Amino acid sequence: MISNPYFFGVSAPYAKRLSSAEVTRRREIAKRHGCEFVQADMPDGYRYWFLKQNEGAPFDGDTARRVMAEVSA
Repeated sequence: MISNPYFFGVSAPYAKRLSSAEVTRRREIAKRHGCEFVQADMPDGYRYWFLKQNEGAPFDGDTARRVMAEVSA
């Protein structure tokens, strides 16, 4: 359990549901970087985000950039 989370890569409201293959891919990427990936069915549609233990700047931003670059690749 992450007691002081840093959130990044948060989807906009009304996001479409990601396929199970895409969720698995993002979870594997997150795990390689010491993060977690969550997809949730919210009242305003699906939402998803990454989170990790908050380590402060510049560590959080560096991790977020590496994860998001790998997601986009």
